[in-house]
Amino acid sequence: MDREHLEMEINAMHQLLAGTDYKAIQLTESLVSTMSDATALNFITKYLSWLHDAITDYGETIRQRAEWRRKLKEYEAALAAMGDEDESE
Repeated sequence: MDREHLEMEINAMHQLLAGTDYKAIQLTESLVSTMSDATALNFITKYLSWLHDAITDYGETIRQRAEWRRKLKEYEAALAAMGDEDESE
């Protein structure tokens, strides 16, 4: 990949992540809401119920975001390597 293509891919990954940021916020808010009235006796039960729902509702988004971050790191490393090559020439 050339520099321009890498920069386009990096931008695309940032846009995909930004486009799903609200889901990460929703997930956090749902955890706080679920656990706000938890007691020592029902804490684990409430948490496990929330976790099951979170995986069901957000699991695919979480997997996608992890893949986008992996690709982003890969593209950024390749771009950095190009920069290193340009400096050594």
